[in-house]
Amino acid sequence: LTAAEEGVKEALAKRQESRKAYFGRVSDKEHKATALEKLKASPDKPGKAEKVTAAEGALTAAEEAEQLAKEHFEEVSARALEEMDRFKQTKADDMRKVVLDYVQLQIQYNKRMEQQWATLVPEIEAIDVDQGGAAPQPPPAAAAAEPTPPPVPAADAGVGDDDEVGV
Repeated sequence: LTAAEEGVKEALAKRQESRKAYFGRVSDKEHKATALEKLKASPDKPGKAEKVTAAEGALTAAEEAEQLAKEHFEEVSARALEEMDRFKQTKADDMRKVVLDYVQLQIQYNKRMEQQWATLVPEIEAIDVDQGGAAPQPPPAAAAAEPTPPPVPAADAGVGDDDEVGV
């Protein structure tokens, strides 16, 4: 994996951990709130007031812990989103570079093909179809500079009207 991919993977793992911790705190707070409500609804017994006070304190502490966990989760989520945005931008830049490189290669290839055709067209035009002869060979200097394409067969060199060519 690339560094950007590792960063996203790590950010998402931390977000998942923070999410679990936050929902654990929510569950704990709800459990303590339910216990407090049950305690308040129970018949009066000796020591009930102290238990209610203790349960209220525990609920307050659970609410504070939930709030801290929520803030932490939101921070971690924001960092994960930033990491994802950075990853997307990196991948978009990489893709843009690949496409531009491909276009440049196509331009170079087509320029070479144009040069080849510029060399080949005069040779094709020089073929005397009525004589069945081939085009004159280029001078030795030109032959050394660029490879010449294979000679084009004469129009009547064994190809009948019924024969399919190039299939």
